[in-house]
Amino acid sequence: MSVATSAKTTDEIETIDGERQRLIHQSRLFRPFTKRLFLDAGIGPGMRVLELGSGAGDVALLLAELVGPTGAVVGMDRDPRAIDLARAREGDIPTISFVERDPRDLDVDGEFDACVGCLFVTLESDPLMIVRRAVRSVRPGGVVAFQDMDFTVMPPPSWPASPLLNLCGDLVDRAFRWRRRGHGPRHL
Repeated sequence: MSVATSAKTTDEIETIDGERQRLIHQSRLFRPFTKRLFLDAGIGPGMRVLELGSGAGDVALLLAELVGPTGAVVGMDRDPRAIDLARAREGDIPTISFVERDPRDLDVDGEFDACVGCLFVTLESDPLMIVRRAVRSVRPGGVVAFQDMDFTVMPPPSWPASPLLNLCGDLVDRAFRWRRRGHGPRHL
């Protein structure tokens, strides 16, 4: 059975809250870019890949396609609801497993051929620590590939100037500063 036919659709899962719906939608939008990043990074058949910040499992499903039946994907996320959803969505794909664990507590040395993450490092209070631990998790010569956004330039430049873009950039900047101070969705 191929990865594409064994994964469950979101329609087959009874309830998905708004945040997980957002993650699923975001992954669909970014999928072509994510796939290109992983292919360019050298992720392919037979590799053992660790994905940090798995969320609803979309990136793990993509990785399972890339590593094929001889590879393995381990998705990690600190949110138990996200892990439950990811497990429900992966269906019966034997090459994927999910673990509930905070990526800040990652303590594996060289167990993986690659470590990846999509759109989560900038949400961390110490992104550099996450990247260092990711590097430690791969074998010598392994792949570390993160897809994220740079929010250090806010608002993003535009020509001609756009008041709406400036306002959105300011709101995003505030949200990320709020998050880095330890606040989460429950505090909004």
